[in-house]
Amino acid sequence: MRRGWSMVNRCNLCKENEESANHILIHCGKTRELWTLLLSSFGVVWVFPDSVRNLLLEWKIKGLGKKRSIVWRMAPICLFWCIWGEQNRRTFQEEELSDTRLRKLFLRSLFEWS
Repeated sequence: MRRGWSMVNRCNLCKENEESANHILIHCGKTRELWTLLLSSFGVVWVFPDSVRNLLLEWKIKGLGKKRSIVWRMAPICLFWCIWGEQNRRTFQEEELSDTRLRKLFLRSLFEWS
């Protein structure tokens, strides 16, 4: 309870699991859809680690070429940025993007960032 507000500790994206950075950025079903899109576009099969820290430490791949390597290195941060923005949009503006619009936002952002 904070300032008279009852705080529900549920993920605002999937409404199922407890909210934590690791859940929101890696394990949430909504987030996992973006990870699947990203990994499949690179032809990569990935076993997800338990934490954001470990994901970033293990986020390496060889043989992509210069341009694809840049996109690969930038991808987790871009995905985190898009998901965190969507989480804030749902929490503070009471609005949400459709799954399709969220995917397009992520792909557009990744393209623009790289």
